Amino acid sequence: MMKHFKLLFVSFALVTGLFTSCSKNEPISEELNIQKTEAITLSLNRLSQQFNSDGNVTASGNPSGNIVFDFGFDFVYPLHLSFNNNSSVYVNSLDDLIEILINSSTNLYIDGIQFPFNVEVYDENSNSIVVITINSEAEFYDLIESLDWDDQDECDCYQNYNPICVEVTDVAGVVFTVTYPNSCYAICDGFDADDFIDSCEGDYNGNTTYECFTFNFPISVITDQNLTITVNSQEELNTAVYNSFYFGFVYPFNVTTEEGDVETIENQESFNDLLEDCYDDLTDDCECYQDYNPVCVQIETPTGNLEIIEFDNECYAICEGFSAEDFVNCEIDDECDCDDEENITVCVEVEVDGQIEIYSFLNACLAECEGYTEADFVDCSGNTDCTTENVVIILLECPWTLNGTTTYEFNSDNTVEITGSGLSTTGEWSIEMSNDGYPIVSIISDIGNFSDDWHFVDCNQVNSLTVTSSVNPAAEILLNCD
Repeated sequence: MMKHFKLLFVSFALVTGLFTSCSKNEPISEELNIQKTEAITLSLNRLSQQFNSDGNVTASGNPSGNIVFDFGFDFVYPLHLSFNNNSSVYVNSLDDLIEILINSSTNLYIDGIQFPFNVEVYDENSNSIVVITINSEAEFYDLIESLDWDDQDECDCYQNYNPICVEVTDVAGVVFTVTYPNSCYAICDGFDADDFIDSCEGDYNGNTTYECFTFNFPISVITDQNLTITVNSQEELNTAVYNSFYFGFVYPFNVTTEEGDVETIENQESFNDLLEDCYDDLTDDCECYQDYNPVCVQIETPTGNLEIIEFDNECYAICEGFSAEDFVNCEIDDECDCDDEENITVCVEVEVDGQIEIYSFLNACLAECEGYTEADFVDCSGNTDCTTENVVIILLECPWTLNGTTTYEFNSDNTVEITGSGLSTTGEWSIEMSNDGYPIVSIISDIGNFSDDWHFVDCNQVNSLTVTSSVNPAAEILLNCD
């Protein structure tokens, strides 16, 4: 039974012993076809990013709330995995697997899997979940490459709650509904307007986030595997149903409405009524048709940058206070492919609260993607804070976070400690001045995908400390001195 994943403060040797009867002296790899493969390490590192250090699903990285769509596939359990010390473990559920991952370390980690094994994936041709068999490392790599994880990472969707739903068939032939916070997330997962159903109002089991009420925990749910699970928070609920295509509630339970009233939900019918009212509240203020004909507007963020946001159609944009005069070309973001652009820093002047600030961009392409043109570029020499000496002082001052999930703690001996997504590792860092006069901190991690080059393009800690990543220019890199 899936439970709230708890971080176990025990040695990994004990964790291993709980699941396996094989000793490292037995030739398990040959007898059971357990193969050392980088593909399992790569996929498990990626899977761990879907969860926080407590083993709970992170809402921002899992918009659909289902592992097949948010991660790309789901293992069919049980699995037989091996560690880098040649011991092995039988894993009977996602719960078990995440428990192992959040206890992984640089000294002990999963590096092998028994072939063949099965996975559940979404087949867009049949619009259904299907089971495929992975017979070799080559087939495992083919699966991973088909998931386009890099493209998904670049899919930056605005946090506007305007739910879009699609219908999919599971492996048993049952049709279920997948709910996305908005059309942007659905499109990033490969769906288009033709896949959207008219209304999410009927998605009584699939949507675990509601805007007009909150659950009074604890409550119990029944998964599509007929398991009854009691959860104590919305976070635990999201995690418990992460690898379920649909689930049902155990009645009765209580909710608190946005007005502060406590209501008892006695059965499915009363819960349906509650959701219908919730959906009506969502659409009452803005009675817009469900036609997908996107329009975009350009807004200035609190940091002075320009951002393009997309609405499903003109009606929703107008309901948010914009007019036709505010509409801009939605294809601007799609054309902003700066991966091959040479990194030569450019700057623009922006007025913030009546004062002129200089904003730096890693290259001209990124600046143009924010709506600036070459005519807006100014001399960057006015930014004198970015010396290698100043950067080293800032670098060592406090830990740094990347996208709020990974922490880098730099040491004066040029080592760096990296933690995040249930993993920890170490590495080395160095600093040099780029040809355009800005410091670059190079990070080489011992394991995982944590190596990067950080460009310090603005070092004013008071107004606009700006650090960009070579690996992921859209990443948010922040100094965390809390």
